[in-house]
Amino acid sequence: MRAVGRFVSRLKWPAVLGILAVTLSGCGSYFTSRASVLSPAGPVASRELSLIEISLAIMLVIFVVVMGLWAYAVIRYRARRNDPREPSTSTGDTRLEILWTVVPLLIVIYLTVLTVQSEFYLTRRPNPATSLQVSVTGHQFFWQFSYPGLGISTIHNLYIPVGEKVNLTLTSADVIHSFWVPELGGKTDAIPGYHTYMWLEASRAGSFFGECAQFCGVGHYNMHMTVIALPPAQFQAWVKSMQKKNASSSSARAVEPGGQPVPS
Repeated sequence: MRAVGRFVSRLKWPAVLGILAVTLSGCGSYFTSRASVLSPAGPVASRELSLIEISLAIMLVIFVVVMGLWAYAVIRYRARRNDPREPSTSTGDTRLEILWTVVPLLIVIYLTVLTVQSEFYLTRRPNPATSLQVSVTGHQFFWQFSYPGLGISTIHNLYIPVGEKVNLTLTSADVIHSFWVPELGGKTDAIPGYHTYMWLEASRAGSFFGECAQFCGVGHYNMHMTVIALPPAQFQAWVKSMQKKNASSSSARAVEPGGQPVPS
């Protein structure tokens, strides 16, 4: 049995290091990731990241304090070979009990208030008069974007102007999907026969990777999208070019190959 004990003891640190290595192997660099909440490019994603960072900081402080007290107790009150005395006991300390009751309560209240404030900020729909309206429909396995006020639509790519709020109305044509562009905002489900809402805004020009975050069938792995944020002038130029293409396509469909109008 002693030999087994020594063998297990020798394996302790290699096992710890192995578990740590496996755990850290899942932490890819967000600088090279196509989708990361750690590199926000708009106010929605920035607000969400701020909430995550504050919560994580509080949890780390609590972890350090608790583990520090635990380590102190283990070392300070450990059994000693030449000390046969039993450790002393006490009936409690009222001040400490009040402290470790009040402090966690204050932390919970603070996080609750912060979360509720963020929730109200993120769910408040922008004024339609000052924001771009886009209807988003999830399909197996692609995203369709329609601009009701502009008379155009796209597939896979969502074009938005930099610095302008974009009001999204989401639904699904088949099963539940989940719209997610990590650098611009959190996840929102697209549900068949129902409308959900979210908004986002890009603070800088660029292309932002997004995907369906809800398993929706065999092609789920390939249900990606790209949000392309353009400076306002370039966005208006893109809108005009799309409207021109749509007009040309409509004219082509309204005339037969021989030049005769198609009967209505």
